[in-house]
Amino acid sequence: FEVYDFFTGNKLSGRISQLFWLMLSDPPLLNMPRNKENIIDANPNNTQIVFQWTPRSTQVTNTEYEFTLSELWDDTGDPYQQFLAAIPKYQTTLSNTTLLYGLSAPPLLAGRTYAWQVKAKAKAGFEDIGLYRQNGYSEIFVFKYAGQCAAVSNVVAEVKSYDRININWQQNIDQRSYKVTYRKYTPANKWKWFE
Repeated sequence: FEVYDFFTGNKLSGRISQLFWLMLSDPPLLNMPRNKENIIDANPNNTQIVFQWTPRSTQVTNTEYEFTLSELWDDTGDPYQQFLAAIPKYQTTLSNTTLLYGLSAPPLLAGRTYAWQVKAKAKAGFEDIGLYRQNGYSEIFVFKYAGQCAAVSNVVAEVKSYDRININWQQNIDQRSYKVTYRKYTPANKWKWFE
């Protein structure tokens, strides 16, 4: 190998033979809010959402995280393209892996869809030295901020057969989708939830 100055192109060393290894770390894993989660705001006057991610490498020291939150305008469109094209609603850099989104951040609007991403940056002084795959960008998670989500009413269940049931309820005007969760009853109280 020979070492050259990146900016001037000047040769800085003679030829050397040396074994070495390079390491690229994976970007962080996003934890919460979960992807495609519907966040219900219990207290609209004091919105607090916890964003949390996990680093996948302990080898890189002095890592900063750039958090980006954007609003998506089309619920039927590709959220990844919308996120990349959107102007961030909120962006900040921090050194820990948890962000409390509270009153000092721009307010989120009930019924809107938002997406978030974290970029890991390995720092040497003020410079990002690029030790992460995908340029340090995590995947993009999407969530629906629904404000106060009222419970459905007038639920009626009609058994059709041993493995089929029809469930009907009164639709709320401000809700666009519903999640039905069910489980099979067993005397030993061992069950698994299905959606």
